[in-house]
Amino acid sequence: MIDETWRDKILKGLQSSKMMLAVVSENYFKSEYCKLEWEYYVETERDHALPGEGITPIYIIRYPDFDQMKLDERLRRWGRELHQRQAQYEWQDWWPLGHAALEREDVVKRLREIASVVHNRVGLYEQRERSPTNQMPLFSRHFKGRQRELHELRANLAIRNVGGITAVNGVTGIGKTELALAYAWGYGGYYPGGRFYLNLAGQFPDGKTALEALRKKVADIAASKGIAVSDAELQTPGFVYGKVCAAFQDHSQEPALFLLDNIDDPVLLHPQLLVQGLPQGSHIHVILTNRKREFDQDRLAWVSIDSLEPEEGVTILDSFVPIPESPTDEEWNAAYQIAERLGGHALALNIVGAYQRWKKESYPRMLAFIDKLGLPLLNQAGREIEGAKIGLDSQYQESVLERLLEPTLNDLACQSPAAYQALQFAALCPPDNVPLPWLVALMSAENPEWNTDQPGGTLASQAVTLLKGLRP
Repeated sequence: MIDETWRDKILKGLQSSKMMLAVVSENYFKSEYCKLEWEYYVETERDHALPGEGITPIYIIRYPDFDQMKLDERLRRWGRELHQRQAQYEWQDWWPLGHAALEREDVVKRLREIASVVHNRVGLYEQRERSPTNQMPLFSRHFKGRQRELHELRANLAIRNVGGITAVNGVTGIGKTELALAYAWGYGGYYPGGRFYLNLAGQFPDGKTALEALRKKVADIAASKGIAVSDAELQTPGFVYGKVCAAFQDHSQEPALFLLDNIDDPVLLHPQLLVQGLPQGSHIHVILTNRKREFDQDRLAWVSIDSLEPEEGVTILDSFVPIPESPTDEEWNAAYQIAERLGGHALALNIVGAYQRWKKESYPRMLAFIDKLGLPLLNQAGREIEGAKIGLDSQYQESVLERLLEPTLNDLACQSPAAYQALQFAALCPPDNVPLPWLVALMSAENPEWNTDQPGGTLASQAVTLLKGLRP
């Protein structure tokens, strides 16, 4: 077991670190401290603007189980990710030489290379902090894994020759928006020209065309981009739009990112409309998220979001309720079975994790509870059409997610009517834009008795606090 004092010291040290050097050997994989360091730091790489690049392994002593990926099940994700990173730093021939190795010219050269890499990577964090943005939402702290998809996004955007456009698609709750936001924050250092979030949900019922709506969204980022706009100019959105485009196409040509989220109108997926509605240039990258199936477009490179691997699903559950170490690994095995049963579906795992944290349930008891619900397995949601296997069926998954939410909703209705009503009011708002002061005021107006001061605040404010704690 890891001593809590040591755990705190490790986490505090990693929080202030911009880069981690992992000295890989057989003993490395046997150390609980090393595993804790890796698990924590791999999840903070995006915070440091170093997705997949914040840990540099130096492989010092040959370990056949690592080379052949015969590690214990609990260590496989650890081993896989280190495999992807370590090819550049093979030191098995040098380590046994000890201090004498430092006199070798090739070793000195390699050390200088590492120092240069560290310097360049650390600079990306400062560059991201200077990158303008229009209140880009933060990705969830429960966003786990997806390293492959992040790298695929980066590669697709990097190779587009007329401004990178990539489309992220998948069924509800699988993590499209979270992946796009994780990219915007993790790779933010590569976009000194700014990162801008445009929510394009809906079919534009106000009568605007898709193009007009997109241009209006672009015009609205003027202040975030540092563009001065007079009150008179604000009355002409088309003029402001032109002014914003000109700012992106000035002599500096700094790389910039546009994230077009929740595209419901398929017209917005056509590159020709994007050409007319966004600033143009090879320095402009565009990410689109939608639930539509892939279709051929010359400038669209698709990244389809599928289920998480069970080990990655376990990390989501662990972020809600830390898995205790035990000689029999009963807790970890139960968590693994939950992740496997839920088909690696990110939202399903978040729902279960939030409920488990609220009820303070162990993983074995939570697994038994899920079994008792009699849910059909999400990992059986794949279907075949004309002999071809397609991804998880959206309607099927939504029905399962609805049943997973039932225990939370039923318990709220019984244990906290105020919280249940608050949830009903909040459901009328966009999911990422619920004004909490308005919510408390509305509940207090509807039920004056909930506005009486009590220890911990009014019932209305306590209800909202409870809901915030249940939010994934």
